[in-house]
Amino acid sequence: MGAQLSEPFLADTPKPQTVREIQLVKIQHYIQQNLHRSDLNVDKLCLVFRCSRRYLYNLFALQDLAPADYIQRQRLISSCERLADPNYQRPIAELAYQHGFKDATAFSHAFRRRYGVSPTVWRQQQLSQAVM
Repeated sequence: MGAQLSEPFLADTPKPQTVREIQLVKIQHYIQQNLHRSDLNVDKLCLVFRCSRRYLYNLFALQDLAPADYIQRQRLISSCERLADPNYQRPIAELAYQHGFKDATAFSHAFRRRYGVSPTVWRQQQLSQAVM
């Protein structure tokens, strides 16, 4: 993995200090760019970045997260941004597929575990707050 840090994604993050931090940032950037892929998982990351599962888990341990947890968290954060957008009126199932979830049920369960409400209720709350 190269240490080029010129990507726009990295502009407002603190400069990594070690090779491991640089690698982690590059992997996180890759994840951000590929949230829509349903095959984005630990095995895919190991293949793309030519590293072992153990090494990948050790990199993410720098942030006290497992790689799969990081992927899911980023998918849910991105989903929340879309749900809060009043111009985005697509069905929840379509949003789930766009963010790499296998189906709407898996998305709804993950969303409810993370935020305590269903995606539909969250969308309604966000849109009603935007009107006020």
